[in-house]
Amino acid sequence: MTLPIRLPTELLSAHDKGRLVFFCGAGISRYTGLGDFKGLVEDIFAMCGLPLFPEASCATCGQPHPSVIGTRSPEEDAFHRGAYDRALHLLEAKSDYMRPAAVEVLGAPSSDPDLKTHKALLALSRHPEGGHRLVTTNFDRRFEEAEPNLEFQAGPYLTLPRPESWRRLTYLHGRLDPLDDPGGNGLVLTSGDFSRAYLQDGWAARFALHLFETYTILFVGYSLNDPVVSYLIDGLAADMRRRGESLNAYILADHDGTEAGRRTVEMTWESRGLIPIPFDRKDDFVALHQTLHCWAEIDTAKRDRRFETLLEPFLHPYDPKTTGTADLELLLWLLSADNGAIADAFADADPPPDISWLKPIAETKLNLPIAKGSVSLLNLPSPGVHVAPLAGPGAANLPGLTLSPVTLYLGRWLAKHRDKTELVDWVIERGGRIHPQWADSLERDLDTVDKPFAAFWRLVIDPIIPVFQEEGRYFLGPISDGRWPENGDEWLFRACQPRLKLSKTFSRIYGEPRPPEKLSDIVAVGLKLTEPSFLDDVWKSRQSPEIRAALIRNVDVLTSALADGARLIRQTDHDLFFDINCRSLTQGSDFDRMSFPLLVRLCVAAFDMARDDRPVLADALLLRWLMLGRVESLSIFRRMALHALCFVHPAPPDEELDLLLDDHATVLWRYEYNCEVGQYLRLRARTLPQESLDRLLAVIARGPSRGLFPNYSTETSQREVALRLAKLRMGGVALPAELAQQADNAVGILEKERNRRFEFGWRKRETADQLIDLPPDKIADHLVNEPDSDNRRDRLLDLCRNHCDLAMKVVSELTDRIHGPDPLWSGLTGFGDVEDESKRLLILRTLHDLFRPRPDNFIDVLCWTLASVIVKLFPSLPVEGEDRAMALDFWQMVWQRALPFDAGKKQNFDTAISTASGELATAAIDLALRHDGPIPVDVMHLLDQIVAGETDSHRFGRIILASRLLWLHHRDQDWANRHLIARMKWPHPEAVPMWQGFCWYWRLSIPLMSDLRDALLSVAGHIEDVHAREVWNHLFVETLIELPKTFTSDEIGPVMRQANGDDLAQMAEHLALWLGQTEDEAPIRWGNTIRPIICQHWPSVKTQRTSANIESLVKLAISAGSAFPDAIALMLKRKLLGPVDERTRLFYRLSTPKENAPDPCSKYPDTALSLLDAIVGETLPPYESGWISQSLDRIVAADPTLAEDTRMKRLRRRLS
Repeated sequence: MTLPIRLPTELLSAHDKGRLVFFCGAGISRYTGLGDFKGLVEDIFAMCGLPLFPEASCATCGQPHPSVIGTRSPEEDAFHRGAYDRALHLLEAKSDYMRPAAVEVLGAPSSDPDLKTHKALLALSRHPEGGHRLVTTNFDRRFEEAEPNLEFQAGPYLTLPRPESWRRLTYLHGRLDPLDDPGGNGLVLTSGDFSRAYLQDGWAARFALHLFETYTILFVGYSLNDPVVSYLIDGLAADMRRRGESLNAYILADHDGTEAGRRTVEMTWESRGLIPIPFDRKDDFVALHQTLHCWAEIDTAKRDRRFETLLEPFLHPYDPKTTGTADLELLLWLLSADNGAIADAFADADPPPDISWLKPIAETKLNLPIAKGSVSLLNLPSPGVHVAPLAGPGAANLPGLTLSPVTLYLGRWLAKHRDKTELVDWVIERGGRIHPQWADSLERDLDTVDKPFAAFWRLVIDPIIPVFQEEGRYFLGPISDGRWPENGDEWLFRACQPRLKLSKTFSRIYGEPRPPEKLSDIVAVGLKLTEPSFLDDVWKSRQSPEIRAALIRNVDVLTSALADGARLIRQTDHDLFFDINCRSLTQGSDFDRMSFPLLVRLCVAAFDMARDDRPVLADALLLRWLMLGRVESLSIFRRMALHALCFVHPAPPDEELDLLLDDHATVLWRYEYNCEVGQYLRLRARTLPQESLDRLLAVIARGPSRGLFPNYSTETSQREVALRLAKLRMGGVALPAELAQQADNAVGILEKERNRRFEFGWRKRETADQLIDLPPDKIADHLVNEPDSDNRRDRLLDLCRNHCDLAMKVVSELTDRIHGPDPLWSGLTGFGDVEDESKRLLILRTLHDLFRPRPDNFIDVLCWTLASVIVKLFPSLPVEGEDRAMALDFWQMVWQRALPFDAGKKQNFDTAISTASGELATAAIDLALRHDGPIPVDVMHLLDQIVAGETDSHRFGRIILASRLLWLHHRDQDWANRHLIARMKWPHPEAVPMWQGFCWYWRLSIPLMSDLRDALLSVAGHIEDVHAREVWNHLFVETLIELPKTFTSDEIGPVMRQANGDDLAQMAEHLALWLGQTEDEAPIRWGNTIRPIICQHWPSVKTQRTSANIESLVKLAISAGSAFPDAIALMLKRKLLGPVDERTRLFYRLSTPKENAPDPCSKYPDTALSLLDAIVGETLPPYESGWISQSLDRIVAADPTLAEDTRMKRLRRRLS
């Protein structure tokens, strides 16, 4: 099931539909003993007694020797120019034996009696109703030998290849006929014959033109020098292009096996209008023959419906090592073929194909006619309408669109793997949204599936449960100047609606795999807001009078949305406190701003406002929260009610305490309530009636219930009791003596910190305040013995930052106590923040003297820490003197110690900046560039060390040096060229990571670009890092704009051709930004600078015409101002624009231009209509139809005559 040549799926689909015609040349008969057209001509000349000899060549230039050119005959000259048909034409004028010689050569018996390739071509071209759709320009009768009694026709007597009647082998240029034409007079051999067949009489041209207009063609066995190429392909293809038609033809194009040869062949055939399918011609074209043989076997098995043969590879788990990309595409194409019959057999296989095939099936995109573009088999369009994915964006919203048969069958196969985490993960990655038709398969016999998986599928199948959908979010306008929008209440209602967000669990990603026991073992469920950005605007403007009033007015709406969210998440075995964490409800974090906790904080803020403005509403709100917390056991409302009870008291005290003490005092003891319980005990408890207070104290004194907390030790329980008693005492409650003693136990550094956290819920960084009164040796002992590694590091950090004199003594003590690696050393980075210049050099000397004799202390952490300190303290170095020498010696010491610790790390800029060698390189560069003029000799010595070695540390250092290449090149051009730029040329192994470094701090400079240009061009297409590649595209375009003479056209072309769609999108984006810098000059800049780039260099290739590229080009045209019509006309003329099939902001921008922004629909309605006609295809991106319709309305409003325009009607029809 392997095709050595990778065949496009479009070609396979055309063959499957019966629209493919095989067009065979001399190359297919080579293995039978016949030569190509050149060999035929040589044999004919030899048999006529005029043998052709290889021409002599000049030893220096390789061209034909001047002494030979003037002496050879016209036919020899034509032959050596590759004009073989012309050579035969001239030979025929000299020798009457030319044609009989051709018949004799072509009539030789086959050296391969099996004729396996010819039989394969006959099998592939066989029509279901009998006969063959096969054309050959060969004269031999090998096809008839392979299949006797074969029906055929031969030129010049040809019937047109009409689909309803043509099913015969066609000898386009004539056929050997020993009986009726023994002299070969009917064979199209010479240039005169070709002229009559294609020009004067035109019978061959008529047949070929009708063939090209009706079918998809596959040329097999042709080379660039075949006469058929110039007469048939070049002539007819050019004629079709002039009439606006494209040649739907492929060619199996051989090359020499090199990358350069492959590219040359591809570009040559593409320039002639054919789609090349390249292959290596080694071993006498074995790849061509094996491909045809295997293809024929597959087609025969498919015709005979022997699907078990085709599905044999699926019996084994998918292995990318044994299943290459070409093999995978072929297998998946087979699943798509025959209207899903093979996919149906695939789904019914027993046992079912392994779930490991899910990922390749889902991620591999095929170009299929039904999809009008590349698409996964799990996202095939519903028959004749719209993309209907099995799962993912839009799937759950398409109950009226049935799945494609292929997608439906594959869904049935997947339903057999409902108990596999791979399928669960795949659905989670698509947001948990599935097509209703697939849901039927998933729901069938769900009781037989393990409980955790069954619970997951019930969750995603339930149509009532709203799932978060990024693609469907509203574009609600921002709140400006604290004004509440006219329809703000409606927006608020829509924005705060809760949605479930499914994701993989932390343990599944990072932990050890284990069989799931409950739903939360296979999926993490969170809550999202429909439009968090609008709510974030409300939060930031909440102090505005209008917003304040709106929040109070809509507090019930907010509460209802929050309750809906809590109920939603409770349907899983999660609870809302996992989304809110354990922070105080009033002490939010920036991380909460765009997530569900924002709704909680808005509710609490609205309550706090209502306490002042509408106390009765605040009381009613608290009672509702109490009811939701107690009756429905929604934990978030228990927390909110506890917060509110600190300020208002509409409920009887016993009801308050019931909230705390019901169900084994869950709220009082569970850790997720700690913040609000601590606040309640401190602020509210003292105002409780004595009877209620005694009840509370009695429960606290008993401690946490063993049933609720079976793992609590006696010590832990006593500590929890002491913390709550301490809070009561802080609030002014007089405790009985026994309980007061327990409260006193909640002291000490750790317990004081826990007491602080008990109410506010976050960890506070430790300081050295409690240590500074101790002697250095005692401080060192404390740091070494401190059990919490974070605390000890924080204390040393604070000590170094704020008490550096003491810290230096402590560090001296630590070096005697710590032998070997210890993460405590990372606290030394605090020395870098010391601002006293007199102490900065002293710190360097102290560290130098302490660590030089102690190599055992050096580990990765210490090396990086000392390097970080060096970076921060080197700016204080004097220009010369002993201190400078000491510091540079310290640098070299750390450099040498760091070398072993960087080995094996990934070579990129992100890694380089986090290594000790990267930090030291930064320090060296900063010192080198500190003053104007030449780089000091002692610093140049450091730089030389970085560029001299070949360890990973040296490579990381060079990546950092590349980030400052502009300045280093300015200071020492020769040094930068030799040591940095030379390594930035592909294929040097350091080229890509050094370009990553350069792209981090790049600047454009004429002198630098003069030296860097070759390296810049060499690395094109090889950078994979997203940021670096984007900057490289920016730099390339910036150079084209600002330094237009830097590159020649021959250099620009290859860069643009190998750029992908995202690259071109980024380039166009930068061009648009450059145009937009000076709005008045935009048309001039467009015409003088950008138009030539688009006209001459921008590739018009389908694979590069992505939605992102199209969107950026349109933005570029809009930025051109009054040149917008010219820009769009040029892009349409060059076929740069096409249907946008992905979700984009483009249609929104066209329909709703910002204030003072260009409005092409109103200003240039006819051009805007042409634009929309080009970028709106038959398959619309999700949720874009409204913006497109709005754009059309704006066009009609600007020019009513366009309402009846053909383009307008076509677009309206697509929208409907």
